[in-house]
Amino acid sequence: MARARLRLRLSRADLERADALVGRARAGALRTNEERELEDYRTVATALEFLKSKARLCLKRSGH
Repeated sequence: MARARLRLRLSRADLERADALVGRARAGALRTNEERELEDYRTVATALEFLKSKARLCLKRSGH
């Protein structure tokens, strides 16, 4: 299970959309719904990194 968690990631389409939203945010051109969408991407990315960190610790503790 830990190894499977290490493979979790956003899809290419999600990464491209998040990059586009970041670009619009830097330009100061985000609409309210896009601000929420970008925050959702940040939340999911943070959760994925947390899960991956826990998986790495689990593998390290088990000697893998």
